[in-house]
Amino acid sequence: TGDISLDKFYLMVGNQKRGGLQRITLREFLGNIRKHLHDPSSWKGYETSLLADRDTHVLVSAQACFLPIPKQGKAEFNPVLFNYQFLTDKAIAAVVNISQDAADPALRASLEKEFGSRMSLSFFDVKLEAEIAGMDDPKERAEFLSGMGIAEPAFAVLTRGVYEALGLMSYYTFGEDEVRAWTVRKGSTAPQAARAIHRDLEKGFIRAEHMKFADLIALGSEAKVKEAGKFSLKGKDYIVEDGDVLSFRAAN
Repeated sequence: TGDISLDKFYLMVGNQKRGGLQRITLREFLGNIRKHLHDPSSWKGYETSLLADRDTHVLVSAQACFLPIPKQGKAEFNPVLFNYQFLTDKAIAAVVNISQDAADPALRASLEKEFGSRMSLSFFDVKLEAEIAGMDDPKERAEFLSGMGIAEPAFAVLTRGVYEALGLMSYYTFGEDEVRAWTVRKGSTAPQAARAIHRDLEKGFIRAEHMKFADLIALGSEAKVKEAGKFSLKGKDYIVEDGDVLSFRAAN
């Protein structure tokens, strides 16, 4: 509140491996945030296009009220604010435990209307899902899900909900002996996605060989995907999509 003295609250900041920890007042801490925000030399590689008037509004409000820090919907990822790890700037994924027998469509609609714009909501019967998780036989599990009218287990629904709340997605790479999924932020360019594997791939990026996971599964091989005309080359401006299969070419 406005009665909080910024000079009477202390934080321990720093890194134990880089000179140790230091005690500073909340006023000094918030002042350092504003310094980083307005001093381009302190961003060290951050993209300045990600900094907007909203950030200044957030920080000024934080100093005036301390908590809560106002949040305007689902904000885009901002590397400067991210470094300070504000709790009120974190994404929220919520699980609503509703019995399969007593599920009320009106209740779901009401919760989604009230909270859906601020968090990812997943609805399922936790007791029923525990029973499903205990089934070792995939065929038995599939038959049970079909009989109960459940499209997929809650784990898959919750995973997608968390990804959505965090603004994340996955793309794939594959070789003769393995297939791997790489998690990146939505809106990542091909070079930025390559960085998830190794930063040298981002620095020396030349192009990405591209196809869709669904096409690869349906057609059975990379050669078949090429024959079907669904294989392409992507440049550095390509925005990676969820479910892409990529192979990167980079200079040494």
